[in-house]
Parts: sequence; structure tokens; C-alpha cells
Amino acid sequence: MTHPKRPRVATGQKPDRHPTPLTVTSHITAMTKMVPHFEPEMIKTGRWFVSVKTGNGPDSHIGDFATEAEAKDWILTKSKYWPSKPDTAK
Repeated sequence: MTHPKRPRVATGQKPDRHPTPLTVTSHITAMTKMVPHFEPEMIKTGRWFVSVKTGNGPDSHIGDFATEAEAKDWILTKSKYWPSKPDTAK
């Protein structure tokens, strides 16, 4: 007996199917990722910068932070203004 909702196919062929819920969920999750996306990254010297991923071209690197906490603080407080004029010298 064949399944009433799936068409019968010849051996070696795959029936047309809708994506599984997991596939749809993964696709939607990828689509809802905020652009630009900011995340702290450490360089070889142990210092930190903020990596900005826009999906257009190479990542941008912002700042030179002593700790990951400082980089995260920049993301929380200043990333909403990016891109803008660079910070002025004090």
C-alpha cells in the first residue's frame, strides 16, 4: 500500500517533499541574524577588537581593547552608532 500523500516514484528517484521542520528552522534562524553582527575577538597578542560582519565583503575590525569585557561594552554602548565618524582624539 502506498502512502496517500506521497506520490509513488521509481527506484532511485526521490519524491518531492517539503523541507523538514529542522531545515526550515535552520533557514529562518540564519535569515534573522542581525546585520551587521558584532562580536569580540582576541588577537595573538591577547588584546581584543570587535569584528563586524555585514555580509558584504571582508569583516571590519574596530578598536583595540585590553579585555573582552571592554569589547563587549563597546558593542552594547556604541555599536548602534556604527558606521559613523571615528572617535575624536581627546
